[in-house]
Amino acid sequence: VGAGAGATVGKLFGPQWATPGGIGSASRRMGRWSVGALAAVNALGEVSDREGKVVAGVRGGAASSEKFEAEEGPRAGENTTLAVVATDAPLGPPELVRWLRVASTALARRIAPVHTPFDGDVVFALTTGSGGEGGTLGSPELLRLGVAAREALESAILRAVGSR
Repeated sequence: VGAGAGATVGKLFGPQWATPGGIGSASRRMGRWSVGALAAVNALGEVSDREGKVVAGVRGGAASSEKFEAEEGPRAGENTTLAVVATDAPLGPPELVRWLRVASTALARRIAPVHTPFDGDVVFALTTGSGGEGGTLGSPELLRLGVAAREALESAILRAVGSR
């Protein structure tokens, strides 16, 4: 019951070839700021670890074009990875958008393919800090915070499929 229940990954060649997905979370510290990530992974594509090994995806090994032609293939409306990254750093709207762009690259680093016509993949961002209109972080600190968020989101994706 709830987000991630019944989620699967690796549905490129139909749901019968999929493995379990789910929900995962992770956090990081970057200096005095905290970053958290939550991901519900119900992806068409496969999830790979940091070494490039598929940890959740098409059962029975890598899918072939022969398998694709023999099976029903992907279906629209049955796949999506929904994620949120949050921080307590004081980010204004422009900084939050820049930070989100860096953090959201986690999807492409862990899920392949991602953002397909059959997926509704999206990452949301929020801050509990009061950055006002201009924020208070400089570009180098904002970049480090973005990398920390990307790393947290990558870990959340891996945890959602039962990997570390």
